[in-house]
Amino acid sequence: MLAVRRQRVMGDEKTMKIFYLDPQYPNLSVENEVLVGTNIELVPCSVKNEDDVIRVAKAADALLTVNVPVNASVVARLDHCKVVVRLGVGFDIIDVENCKKRGILVCNVPDYGTEEVANHAIALCFAVHRRILSYDRKVRNGEWGYELPWQIPRLSALRAGVFGLGRIGTSFAKRFQPFVRDLPVLVLQLPNRFLKPVTSLACTCHFPRKTIT
Repeated sequence: MLAVRRQRVMGDEKTMKIFYLDPQYPNLSVENEVLVGTNIELVPCSVKNEDDVIRVAKAADALLTVNVPVNASVVARLDHCKVVVRLGVGFDIIDVENCKKRGILVCNVPDYGTEEVANHAIALCFAVHRRILSYDRKVRNGEWGYELPWQIPRLSALRAGVFGLGRIGTSFAKRFQPFVRDLPVLVLQLPNRFLKPVTSLACTCHFPRKTIT
């Protein structure tokens, strides 16, 4: 997609402006390096409210956002915008329907953080099973010895549960399954009447942030 944009812009004198709403970090050198040799300018924008977003959006050929909502009021003012990109997995902060009506593409980054979050969830499971925090507190309190007030059963004899089997949940399940005896999975779409109580070492939840979750 970027290559297509470059070809289109290079033949035109007009500079295409990509407005980055409230960048998460001040140094955009990596992004700017990608745009070297094009007529595309990346413009970081600090916005405090919806009026600020509308003000900068009027001149945007494209919008990048992480946490700043692009709602119906903003979309209505996107006179030149061709694409709105949510720099993350979910895109619920973008009014997709109104973007569609105005012919504006909506994109996301579906694989953002998949491996990292899955690995971190596994690290937390190991920490829970091996009582890492408890060991850490004992050592910091000057306690030491092999006799402990808790038991640690073998991980291979235990069950772990996965709630939600999206990209992250699936990545977690594939990585963690070899370590445990059983790995039951619960998908979000199942009605409550189909849910059965399961006793597990640990359960990881990989749900979108919605009211029902």
